[in-house]
Amino acid sequence: MRTKPRIDPDIGVVRRIWRGRIWYGAEWYVTVAGGLILLTIATATLIAPLIAPHDPNEFIGAPFTPPGGGQQALVARQGQSPVASLADVADPYSFGAQRNRNGTNLAKELNLSSQRFRDQDQLIQALKSGSVDLILVDQALLSEITSTYSELEIVEEHLGRSYLLGTDNLGRDILSRLIWARALSSA
Repeated sequence: MRTKPRIDPDIGVVRRIWRGRIWYGAEWYVTVAGGLILLTIATATLIAPLIAPHDPNEFIGAPFTPPGGGQQALVARQGQSPVASLADVADPYSFGAQRNRNGTNLAKELNLSSQRFRDQDQLIQALKSGSVDLILVDQALLSEITSTYSELEIVEEHLGRSYLLGTDNLGRDILSRLIWARALSSA
């Protein structure tokens, strides 16, 4: 007695999987969904170096930068800006930045000689007194600063890096660390 083979060799793999949804019901959908999740994780593992914005162990920002923060603005005394933008910096101007903020990191990246100040009030007072020519302040605080101090003007905005999920206590990008953690835990 000859039996019919259970798997039809003339039907392709995709069609066989598609027919399985009829035979196995809800279990088939759970299996396919699980397979897609595993495929996504495996793909993220392979392309983590390409999709992570920064090295996960590099100290690139200020500690505890809030999500979406990190960008800086260049501020000068009203009508006394020595430059039109940060790209015009050719002569050695003195820059000020607040200690443990992203302005000090931006100044370092651009090789600007900057003085670091303990807090924002000292930074603004140094600019007003002429101790520094320009200051780098957090973009998020810019409207507050310009409304409080009318004698200051914005030279350029949105300078430097922005961190989508912020930074941790050591200044490492959280998004990069999450991508790499997912990649390493899947491997």
